[in-house]
Amino acid sequence: MKKGMSHLTSYELLIVGFNHALTDRSSIGLVSLFPITVKAFETTTITFKQNYFLRDDMAAAFWGGYNPKSALYLVGHTMSFRTKGAGFHLGIGYADDTQTDESGELIYTLGFQTRGESRYSFVAEYANSGPVLDDDDISGIINLGVRFADESIVFDFGGFRPFGESGIGASSDLFLFPFVKVTVLYN
Repeated sequence: MKKGMSHLTSYELLIVGFNHALTDRSSIGLVSLFPITVKAFETTTITFKQNYFLRDDMAAAFWGGYNPKSALYLVGHTMSFRTKGAGFHLGIGYADDTQTDESGELIYTLGFQTRGESRYSFVAEYANSGPVLDDDDISGIINLGVRFADESIVFDFGGFRPFGESGIGASSDLFLFPFVKVTVLYN
């Protein structure tokens, strides 16, 4: 995002996020469950992202977040590699709930996106989500979908499925949970 721009993102109207670019490479934001109850405000997490390397074919950024209510913090690093036809990203981070005596856990993501001349692309991502979801039965989540984009709006349509004892490999008939993600960019 360019300095002064902002974006609002919604996952199924369940999770909402707002980010604002302080500079061409720095942004801050808030993410939360949609505030349908007072308790939902307790999920509000403050986020930041600092891009420190940017080329047409590669980018690198530090990121993080903190939830004051649960004292959960996340810090990490993401590398993105791009060609004319595709993009790949790898992220690694650390999540820790400072209100417990348990040690924090490693987080990682792997993602792929096709890129064509048109406004749509295929997206796939895996994230180990157990540390964030605090669920021993789920070791990660895979997302698959299609992205439609123009200069000011992005729609992702797809599905996600948990990995682990209650996900892939379990005796579940579940294929994918559907999801819709919408991001609107504005000045």
